Amino acid sequence: MLESATFLGNHRLTRKWHILKKFAFLFFVLQFTGIFQLQAVDIGNNESQIGYYIRQAARAIEEQQFIESVIFCSYAIKVDSLHADAWYLRSYSYYCCGTPAKALPDIKTAISINDENASYWLLKAKINYAMHNYWEAWRDFRRARKLDPLMTTLAITSVFSPILPGKK
Repeated sequence: MLESATFLGNHRLTRKWHILKKFAFLFFVLQFTGIFQLQAVDIGNNESQIGYYIRQAARAIEEQQFIESVIFCSYAIKVDSLHADAWYLRSYSYYCCGTPAKALPDIKTAISINDENASYWLLKAKINYAMHNYWEAWRDFRRARKLDPLMTTLAITSVFSPILPGKK
């Protein structure tokens, strides 16, 4: 009787061990094929990661989720600190949140990476204007106008469009 109980006990352990091995093998296969990922985001190389984060930040800005956009831009900056668009979008998000003091260093960084983008200079002008740095805002606006006169004119026109003649 004792021998049969021991045999049944070992049989149960062997069966549990066999089932555990099957689950371990299944987990390994799923992990290897990429169906089950433990990382939050695993896109591959840095460029595709940055592109993903920038797209998510732009989506968040469209939905006016500016804090979420700041987070995605911060992730992009962590991956590549020389990506000017990530600095620009984070600066814009801070500006839209009403914190121009946080936005100014980011837009300065974006401009230091790429000083030929009129949008960067125009945002810097808006930030300086919001911080009552009117002389700096004027200089930044002039730099943006020098780089892209049409875009700068359209930006100013859209700001003043409610008071232009012909609007009802």
